[in-house]
Amino acid sequence: MKGSGEEKTDACTSGTSVEMMLLGKTNEKESITDTVPFYKLFAFADLTDHILMITGTVSAIANGICLPLMSLLLGEVINAFGHNQNNIHRVVNAVSKVSLKFAYLAVGCGVVSFVQVSSWMITGERQAARIRSLYLKNILRQDISFFDKETNTGEVVGRISGDTVRIQDAMGEKVCIFSLELIARMVPVVLRFFTFSPHLLKIACVLPMVCHFVTRIVP
Repeated sequence: MKGSGEEKTDACTSGTSVEMMLLGKTNEKESITDTVPFYKLFAFADLTDHILMITGTVSAIANGICLPLMSLLLGEVINAFGHNQNNIHRVVNAVSKVSLKFAYLAVGCGVVSFVQVSSWMITGERQAARIRSLYLKNILRQDISFFDKETNTGEVVGRISGDTVRIQDAMGEKVCIFSLELIARMVPVVLRFFTFSPHLLKIACVLPMVCHFVTRIVP
Protein backbone atom coordinates (compact mmCIF):
# COMPACT_ATOMS: atom_id res chain seq x y z
CA MET A 1 0.00 0.00 0.00
CA LYS A 2 2.79 2.35 0.84
CA GLY A 3 4.56 1.54 -2.43
CA SER A 4 1.45 2.24 -4.50
CA GLY A 5 0.92 5.53 -2.65
CA GLU A 6 4.51 6.58 -3.29
CA GLU A 7 4.15 5.66 -6.97
CA LYS A 8 0.99 7.78 -7.23
CA THR A 9 2.77 10.66 -5.52
CA ASP A 10 5.76 10.34 -7.88
CA ALA A 11 3.42 10.24 -10.88
CA CYS A 12 1.59 13.36 -9.71
CA THR A 13 4.82 15.23 -9.07
CA SER A 14 6.25 14.18 -12.44
CA GLY A 15 3.04 15.22 -14.20
CA THR A 16 3.12 18.55 -12.40
CA SER A 17 6.75 19.11 -13.36
CA VAL A 18 6.00 18.30 -17.01
CA GLU A 19 3.11 20.75 -16.96
CA MET A 20 5.33 23.41 -15.41
CA MET A 21 7.98 22.78 -18.05
CA LEU A 22 5.41 23.09 -20.84
CA LEU A 23 4.01 26.26 -19.34
CA GLY A 24 7.51 27.66 -19.01
CA LYS A 25 8.26 26.92 -22.65
CA THR A 26 5.02 28.49 -23.82
CA ASN A 27 5.67 31.57 -21.71
CA GLU A 28 9.16 31.82 -23.14
CA LYS A 29 7.75 31.58 -26.66
CA GLU A 30 5.19 34.25 -25.90
CA SER A 31 7.79 36.55 -24.32
CA ILE A 32 10.07 36.37 -27.37
CA THR A 33 9.11 39.06 -29.89
CA ASP A 34 10.67 39.45 -33.29
CA THR A 35 11.91 42.94 -34.08
CA VAL A 36 12.95 44.35 -37.44
CA PRO A 37 15.00 47.41 -38.34
CA PHE A 38 13.11 50.58 -39.17
CA TYR A 39 14.09 50.56 -42.84
CA LYS A 40 12.47 47.12 -43.22
CA LEU A 41 9.09 48.81 -42.85
CA PHE A 42 9.60 50.29 -46.31
CA ALA A 43 10.34 46.93 -47.95
CA PHE A 44 6.96 46.90 -49.70
CA ALA A 45 7.27 50.38 -51.23
CA ASP A 46 6.97 50.69 -55.00
CA LEU A 47 8.18 53.43 -57.35
CA THR A 48 5.29 55.76 -56.52
CA ASP A 49 5.94 55.37 -52.81
CA HIS A 50 9.63 56.17 -53.28
CA ILE A 51 8.72 59.32 -55.22
CA LEU A 52 6.29 60.34 -52.48
CA MET A 53 8.87 59.71 -49.75
CA ILE A 54 11.54 61.72 -51.57
CA THR A 55 9.06 64.55 -52.17
CA GLY A 56 7.99 64.51 -48.52
CA THR A 57 11.59 64.52 -47.31
CA VAL A 58 12.57 67.43 -49.55
CA SER A 59 9.47 69.33 -48.41
CA ALA A 60 10.34 68.58 -44.77
CA ILE A 61 13.84 69.99 -45.33
CA ALA A 62 12.38 73.14 -46.91
CA ASN A 63 9.86 73.46 -44.10
CA GLY A 64 12.61 73.10 -41.53
CA ILE A 65 14.61 75.85 -43.23
CA CYS A 66 11.60 78.20 -43.19
CA LEU A 67 11.49 78.34 -39.40
CA PRO A 68 15.05 79.71 -38.86
CA LEU A 69 14.57 82.14 -41.76
CA MET A 70 11.82 83.84 -39.77
CA SER A 71 14.38 84.85 -37.14
CA LEU A 72 16.59 86.35 -39.86
CA LEU A 73 13.67 88.36 -41.21
CA LEU A 74 12.83 89.52 -37.71
CA GLY A 75 16.43 90.70 -37.40
CA GLU A 76 16.01 92.68 -40.64
CA VAL A 77 12.94 94.38 -39.21
CA ILE A 78 14.83 95.37 -36.07
CA ASN A 79 17.75 96.65 -38.15
CA ALA A 80 15.33 98.65 -40.31
CA PHE A 81 14.12 100.49 -37.22
CA GLY A 82 17.64 100.91 -35.84
CA HIS A 83 19.40 102.17 -38.97
CA ASN A 84 16.69 104.59 -40.07
CA GLN A 85 15.68 106.28 -36.85
CA ASN A 86 15.80 109.79 -38.30
CA ASN A 87 13.88 109.07 -41.50
CA ILE A 88 10.35 107.71 -41.17
CA HIS A 89 9.91 107.12 -44.91
CA ARG A 90 12.98 104.89 -45.06
CA VAL A 91 11.71 102.93 -42.06
CA VAL A 92 8.36 102.40 -43.76
CA ASN A 93 9.98 101.32 -47.02
CA ALA A 94 12.39 98.94 -45.30
CA VAL A 95 9.70 97.39 -43.11
CA SER A 96 7.38 97.04 -46.13
CA LYS A 97 10.05 95.10 -48.03
CA VAL A 98 10.63 92.80 -45.06
CA SER A 99 6.87 92.36 -44.64
CA LEU A 100 6.63 91.16 -48.23
CA LYS A 101 9.42 88.69 -47.50
CA PHE A 102 7.44 87.49 -44.49
CA ALA A 103 4.36 87.01 -46.69
CA TYR A 104 6.30 85.07 -49.32
CA LEU A 105 7.91 82.95 -46.65
CA ALA A 106 4.52 82.20 -45.07
CA VAL A 107 3.06 81.11 -48.42
CA GLY A 108 6.08 78.93 -49.17
CA CYS A 109 6.03 77.44 -45.68
CA GLY A 110 2.33 76.59 -46.04
CA VAL A 111 2.86 74.93 -49.42
CA VAL A 112 5.81 72.80 -48.34
CA SER A 113 4.04 71.86 -45.10
CA PHE A 114 1.03 70.61 -47.06
CA VAL A 115 3.22 68.68 -49.50
CA GLN A 116 5.30 67.22 -46.67
CA VAL A 117 2.38 65.92 -44.61
CA SER A 118 0.27 64.76 -47.55
CA SER A 119 3.16 62.89 -49.22
CA TRP A 120 4.10 60.94 -46.11
CA MET A 121 0.49 60.25 -45.15
CA ILE A 122 -0.38 58.97 -48.64
CA THR A 123 2.66 56.72 -48.89
CA GLY A 124 2.03 55.43 -45.35
CA GLU A 125 -1.55 54.49 -46.23
CA ARG A 126 -0.48 52.87 -49.50
CA GLN A 127 2.22 50.73 -47.90
CA ALA A 128 0.02 49.79 -44.94
CA ALA A 129 -2.74 48.68 -47.31
CA ARG A 130 -0.23 46.60 -49.28
CA ILE A 131 1.10 44.98 -46.10
CA ARG A 132 -2.46 44.25 -44.98
CA SER A 133 -3.40 42.58 -48.26
CA LEU A 134 -0.20 40.50 -48.42
CA TYR A 135 -0.64 39.37 -44.82
CA LEU A 136 -4.21 38.30 -45.51
CA LYS A 137 -3.17 36.42 -48.66
CA ASN A 138 -0.46 34.52 -46.76
CA ILE A 139 -2.89 33.69 -43.95
CA LEU A 140 -5.46 32.32 -46.40
CA ARG A 141 -2.80 30.04 -47.96
CA GLN A 142 -2.24 28.23 -44.64
CA ASP A 143 -3.72 24.85 -43.77
CA ILE A 144 -6.71 24.47 -41.48
CA SER A 145 -4.47 23.07 -38.76
CA PHE A 146 -2.64 26.39 -38.63
CA PHE A 147 -5.77 28.12 -37.34
CA ASP A 148 -6.29 25.39 -34.72
CA LYS A 149 -2.76 25.42 -33.31
CA GLU A 150 -0.96 28.64 -34.18
CA THR A 151 -3.62 31.33 -34.34
CA ASN A 152 -7.33 32.05 -34.43
CA THR A 153 -9.68 34.35 -36.28
CA GLY A 154 -9.65 37.05 -33.61
CA GLU A 155 -5.86 37.26 -33.61
CA VAL A 156 -5.77 37.55 -37.40
CA VAL A 157 -8.34 40.35 -37.38
CA GLY A 158 -6.51 42.09 -34.54
CA ARG A 159 -3.22 41.99 -36.39
CA ILE A 160 -4.75 43.23 -39.63
CA SER A 161 -6.59 46.10 -37.95
CA GLY A 162 -4.18 46.99 -35.13
CA ASP A 163 -0.61 46.24 -36.19
CA THR A 164 -0.97 47.77 -39.65
CA VAL A 165 -2.25 50.99 -38.09
CA ARG A 166 0.87 51.18 -35.93
CA ILE A 167 3.05 50.51 -38.99
CA GLN A 168 1.20 53.23 -40.88
CA ASP A 169 1.81 55.71 -38.05
CA ALA A 170 5.51 54.82 -38.00
CA MET A 171 5.86 55.28 -41.77
CA GLY A 172 3.69 58.36 -42.16
CA GLU A 173 3.22 61.26 -39.78
CA LYS A 174 6.05 60.44 -37.38
CA VAL A 175 8.67 60.38 -40.13
CA CYS A 176 7.71 63.83 -41.43
CA ILE A 177 7.65 65.27 -37.89
CA PHE A 178 11.07 63.77 -37.15
CA SER A 179 12.52 65.19 -40.40
CA LEU A 180 11.05 68.62 -39.69
CA GLU A 181 12.35 68.75 -36.11
CA LEU A 182 15.81 67.52 -37.12
CA ILE A 183 16.25 70.09 -39.88
CA ALA A 184 14.75 72.89 -37.77
CA ARG A 185 17.42 72.27 -35.13
CA MET A 186 20.37 71.78 -37.46
CA VAL A 187 19.82 74.77 -39.75
CA PRO A 188 20.13 77.48 -37.03
CA VAL A 189 23.49 76.08 -35.94
CA VAL A 190 24.76 76.12 -39.54
CA LEU A 191 23.46 79.65 -40.09
CA ARG A 192 25.18 80.88 -36.95
CA PHE A 193 28.46 79.37 -38.11
CA PHE A 194 28.25 81.43 -41.31
CA THR A 195 26.97 84.65 -39.75
CA PHE A 196 28.63 84.78 -36.31
CA SER A 197 31.45 82.29 -36.84
CA PRO A 198 34.15 83.84 -34.54
CA HIS A 199 31.87 84.07 -31.52
CA LEU A 200 30.26 80.72 -32.19
CA LEU A 201 33.63 79.01 -32.50
CA LYS A 202 34.62 80.36 -29.10
CA ILE A 203 31.37 79.11 -27.59
CA ALA A 204 31.81 75.74 -29.32
CA CYS A 205 35.29 75.38 -27.80
CA VAL A 206 34.01 76.09 -24.30
CA LEU A 207 30.81 74.04 -24.61
CA PRO A 208 32.40 70.57 -24.06
CA MET A 209 33.94 71.71 -20.76
CA VAL A 210 30.62 73.18 -19.64
CA CYS A 211 28.84 69.93 -20.48
CA HIS A 212 31.50 67.98 -18.62
CA PHE A 213 31.12 70.04 -15.45
CA VAL A 214 27.33 69.93 -15.67
CA THR A 215 27.34 66.14 -15.96
CA ARG A 216 29.69 65.91 -12.97
CA ILE A 217 27.54 68.21 -10.83
CA VAL A 218 24.09 66.96 -11.79
CA PRO A 219 23.60 63.35 -10.56
